[in-house]
Order: sequence, then C-alpha cells, then structure tokens
Amino acid sequence: MTSPKKDPENRHKLIIDDNTAPIVRRIFEMRAAGTPARGITVKMNEDGIMSPQEYYYQAKNRKNPRRTNAAWSESVVKSMLRNEVYIGNMVQGKVGTVSYKNRQ
Repeated sequence: MTSPKKDPENRHKLIIDDNTAPIVRRIFEMRAAGTPARGITVKMNEDGIMSPQEYYYQAKNRKNPRRTNAAWSESVVKSMLRNEVYIGNMVQGKVGTVSYKNRQ
C-alpha cells in the first residue's frame, strides 16, 4: 500500500505498517492460490478495502487532488506483486545510467 519505512535505529531494516500488512498479505495469498490480478482487484473493491492512493491521502489528512475514483486497479495489484519491497527485501539501484554523460 504505502512504501515501507526504514527503521530509525537500523537503516538496513524495514518497518512493517500494521494497518496495511493484513491487506498486503491477503493479496499475496490470493495470488499464491492462483487468483489473477483482475480477480484480486474485483475482490478488494467488493470488500470495500481502501485503495493505496486513498489510504495515502487519508493518512496525510488531505483530499485527493486528482479526484479519481477510490477503486483498486489491476495495475496497482500487479505492481505490488512485482515489487520486492513488499516481501521484505530492500531494493536499490533499480534505475541507473551507463555514464553521467549519458542521460538515457
């Protein structure tokens, strides 16, 4: 849901968000059981679980400036399933350049 936070005492360790951990676990369990991303999206919306975008703005006590619907999308579920941070790995250096002279 939201990006994990680093432990203030050990910067090489992540802190689990107790509010969102059950939802993330449920998504991974559903996928492990063979449910496709579209099925997970439908189930999350049917159960009325707040989307990551809405959770983010609610945690900040702000209104969503995009004014989009509060529904889960298939792309969000897929990106969560691909992101190693959700299984506890600290990932760094995913994007880089060959040379500082080359901006591509």
